[in-house]
Amino acid sequence: MPLPPIAEQSDIAAVLFGKDAENSALERPCNKTRAIRQGMMLLLLTDSIRLPIPEVPAEEEPSP
Repeated sequence: MPLPPIAEQSDIAAVLFGKDAENSALERPCNKTRAIRQGMMLLLLTDSIRLPIPEVPAEEEPSP
């Protein structure tokens, strides 16, 4: 299989490097969110932090 000319290879490499940088920039917020979620789950599952449970009013009994 013949290789494309060097100029075309350079253009292809530039596009691929640009896409790599774009993917890295998009992954950063996802990784941060994932780390925060994992940390919160660890705190909740080890009882280091407790969430308040809202009180639900008891339903009134219907009058006959």
